[in-house]
Amino acid sequence: MRRNGKFVVLLWVVLFLGSVTEQSSQQTPIERKEFSVQNTVANKAITQNYTVHDPITVTNDNQLAAVANSGEGTSSNPYIISGWNITGGNNYGIYIGGTTNHFIIKECRIEKSNSHGILIHSIVARTAQIIDNICVNNGEQGIYIYHTEAVTIINNTCNENMGYGIGLHNAMGSKLFTNIANNNQRMGINLYRSEDSTISNNSGSSNNADGINIDTSESSTLTTNIFNNNTKSGINIFNSGSTRLVNNTCKFNSNTGIYLYQSGGANLTSNIVKENQREGIFLVLSPSSLLLKNTCTENFETGLFLWSSGFSTLTNNSVYKNIKTGIALRGCSSSTLTNNKGYNNSNTGIFLYACSSSHLDANHGNSNRVGISLIYSETTTLENNICNNNLGVGIALTNSSELTLNNNTCKNNAEYGIYLENSTLVTLLNNVFSDNGIQDIYTMMYNTTTTPLIKKSEDFLYSSPPVIFAISLLIYILIYLGILHFRKRN
Repeated sequence: MRRNGKFVVLLWVVLFLGSVTEQSSQQTPIERKEFSVQNTVANKAITQNYTVHDPITVTNDNQLAAVANSGEGTSSNPYIISGWNITGGNNYGIYIGGTTNHFIIKECRIEKSNSHGILIHSIVARTAQIIDNICVNNGEQGIYIYHTEAVTIINNTCNENMGYGIGLHNAMGSKLFTNIANNNQRMGINLYRSEDSTISNNSGSSNNADGINIDTSESSTLTTNIFNNNTKSGINIFNSGSTRLVNNTCKFNSNTGIYLYQSGGANLTSNIVKENQREGIFLVLSPSSLLLKNTCTENFETGLFLWSSGFSTLTNNSVYKNIKTGIALRGCSSSTLTNNKGYNNSNTGIFLYACSSSHLDANHGNSNRVGISLIYSETTTLENNICNNNLGVGIALTNSSELTLNNNTCKNNAEYGIYLENSTLVTLLNNVFSDNGIQDIYTMMYNTTTTPLIKKSEDFLYSSPPVIFAISLLIYILIYLGILHFRKRN
């Protein structure tokens, strides 16, 4: 009888230890891949036989006519300045200012000037085009546009300059197409007070600052550019509302892939942001923004992060394999997240902190540490979300209130399907919580409203672990007493 009693006690200890053991998640750092810059931007080969020429300075239309190779200075027949090889000089390679006639600077090679390679200063809008030039190893910017609107800059190579590759200051409505601005000591491309500009199919990589910096330049458009391997961010936007970023690639940057500060009303669509040392996409104080179909993967912090950027919409973004969180919103009220996929992130798939009146619909938070997590958030609805196969919890709600969870699925998570801690006025309706490792539903508070919960084919609400422990202990004691009673009778 004594041996049987010891066996029962041993059995109870083994079962109890098994019931409280939690699976631990191991965060494996992403191995950083080697990267060499490869220009994929279309760039016409310049096979011009250059003629050596002294630096050019133009301050009026007569001087412009005098230095031109051809043309009449009209919009249909502009002056052409072409074919010059300008090396060195105490000032600029080519300076044009104070003109009213139309001109094109094309197929020139300008290098090693003490200042800018090409400087356009205070001329009439829409009269300048800069095409197919090489501006390298200059003391300041490769190409610099100052106080001149609507300049067209196409297919230039501006590398290894001591300042920016291409700089625009008070140059609204300008167009930059298929330029290369790599390996410069500052930004590849810099815009300041140059709103309504279009930057398309450019490369700004391996620069000693940002790939492109846009400051106080509202309503600019960036499409199909490559900004990789810069020592700061790929794209940095400051105080520039209503900016459109479409189909850009930002990889291997030492800071953030795409960073917006005080730039509300932005549209970020179909950008690829990968293996940046900090966040993939980071918006700060940039409300009412749209983030659609972006891919944020293998970044060393959060894939897609919004801070104090409420009233934003996140739809159809794929955010995966990031070192920290997939999607994070902090202090972002009235935001909508629909059909985003946050998976295989080391921490949380989708995380909201101090967010109110938000709506999460049809998102996937699979194979993370936690699928979806809300902390200090209120009056938020989660419906039709799927949070399966996470290393910890499917949906975690902490210190939050007035939440509605409808028709969500949390299955095969290693710990809990849904975890509620100190969260009040939570309504659970028609959710599927099943086949989770420790418990399908765990609650650590008293003011939770739970209306029909679906677990498999029946309504079922698990009690908290202390209650389970008490019930299990009572069952084991009764079994043990039963064995003792049976032994006494025999």
